[in-house]
Amino acid sequence: MGADLPDGTGPIQGLHHFEKALAATGTKVSAIRAGFFMENISSGIAAAKNSGVYPNMMPSRTMPMPMIATKDIGKLVAELLVAGPKSENVDLHGPSYTVEQVAQKVGKALQKNIQIVDIPASGWFEALTKAGLSKAWANAYIEMYNALLSGRISPKGHRAVSGKTELDEVIKQLV
Repeated sequence: MGADLPDGTGPIQGLHHFEKALAATGTKVSAIRAGFFMENISSGIAAAKNSGVYPNMMPSRTMPMPMIATKDIGKLVAELLVAGPKSENVDLHGPSYTVEQVAQKVGKALQKNIQIVDIPASGWFEALTKAGLSKAWANAYIEMYNALLSGRISPKGHRAVSGKTELDEVIKQLV
């Protein structure tokens, strides 16, 4: 999601330019615009393993967010390749989970009580750089989070597809 926007989306901005460059060649391009990857919770799993906390940068622990497993992205890629050339943007999302549900599932997989630690927007830069991101990447991710949370980044494809992989399966692989 967000590749329709020319700027203000952090690391997603590169996808916008890439899609435009491909389209300019006249090539038929099916762009899969996936939401939050389930595998992105790996850093939260590492924090939970090491310190028993799950960091939360969402404004609400109870706000559901659609997530997609990378294997569901691969499955859709295969389906689109078999179907033949077509120019379209496909929104791809899977089941929705709240931060509370994710932390509970991570704790269950680790057999550990996990405490959610809320990180306000004012602490994002410090948290991201302490997690190992460069200053430039931390700023890019903050820009992306702000665009997502403001609703600027949203599904806008020609059609939507739903992935079926559940978060428990991905957490099991990550743990």
